[in-house]
Parts: sequence; C-alpha cells; structure tokens
Amino acid sequence: MPLCLPLEKFLLSLPRHKHNYILADPDGKRYAPYNIRIKLRQIFNHCGFTKNISLHKIRHTFATHLAQYGVRLDNIKDLLGHSSTAMTNKYRHMTPDFLKDTVSLLPDFVSPKEKLPCAADTQGS
Repeated sequence: MPLCLPLEKFLLSLPRHKHNYILADPDGKRYAPYNIRIKLRQIFNHCGFTKNISLHKIRHTFATHLAQYGVRLDNIKDLLGHSSTAMTNKYRHMTPDFLKDTVSLLPDFVSPKEKLPCAADTQGS
C-alpha cells in the first residue's frame, strides 16, 4: 500500500524486530486486535482527543477526505481493499459545500443577459 512520505519516514524510524508488525508489545510480539484498540485509545487520549476514535473511524475519514478531494472511487476502493465500488460508496459522504464547489466548475451555459429567473424570483408574481 502506498504511504505518504512523513508516515513512511515515521514507520521506518520505529525499532525493528524479527517480524513485520507495525504495532508490537515491548517484547516484539504481535498485539492482539483488542490490545491494539486499547493502545490506540491510550495514544489518542495522550494526544488530547476526547472523542472516541477507532480504526474504523480513521479509515472512514481517510476515504471521505480522498473522495472530497476528487480521488476516483475505484482508486479509493483499491486503497481500502474493497472487492467492488458498491462497498466504497458508503464511504463517500460529500459535504454540501464540496458538491456546490463541484457544480461551480461547470461552464456557464446561460450568459448573464439570458439568465433564467430562479424559483425565488418568481414567488409572489
């Protein structure tokens, strides 16, 4: 999986053990999934995060930000390891501002002189 440079540098700076685990206990043994959640919660609390953060929420946020920046859905699907884009659609929550900005990229099909009245302009006529 591709990594951003700062994350890659951080991961390479971690102590090496005889295995390929990113998160390991002090003896270099693999953490059980439950212990990873506990360890991450401790890290998040130490960093000042007061809301309950989970790996799933981080994954969801990652996918949402990619979608908001216009990354193609099939690329997001591949990064998340989904077998189809149908699974990826649930991660694609676009904010209204993003959708408005997207539509604003379209060319003006109607010149200012020919602008059609908007529904609010015709109210009460």
